[in-house]
Amino acid sequence: MDGIQDVTILKKIIGFIEDASPLLGSVLGSPFAGVALGLMAHYLHLPIGASNSDILSALNASPDSIEKIKQLEAEHAEALESLANADRASARSREVAVRDHVPEILALAFLCIYALIQCYCVIHEGQGLDVISARVQDILVIIISYYFGSSIKSKN
Repeated sequence: MDGIQDVTILKKIIGFIEDASPLLGSVLGSPFAGVALGLMAHYLHLPIGASNSDILSALNASPDSIEKIKQLEAEHAEALESLANADRASARSREVAVRDHVPEILALAFLCIYALIQCYCVIHEGQGLDVISARVQDILVIIISYYFGSSIKSKN
């Protein structure tokens, strides 16, 4: 039960800071979340080993917590970006090392599903369908970003 509660609290923390600090939010959503949480605890003047609920309480209690998070991101932007890039690189290197075709098959299957949903939305108009279509499109963008990179910086 504690694991589920920790994930719920982590999602609340991400929701709290993702607008102010998108880079930190992306690291919190990766396997390196512990590093980011440790940095946040330090910047919020919490003791070493503070729990996720302690961090969330400190974020909610302090009116200047967003400024502290922005300062954290500004001072550690390079390290946070390397953590976010390391997560993507490990996923790609896994695919090279394993040499299976499962991710490609899943991506192509999802592309077909996306095309079918778009056709259905054109034939059957409705606001609910548009919302579903938009969420599926978001996932498609993530898949495309995985295979082709998410920005010009990825090419460089």
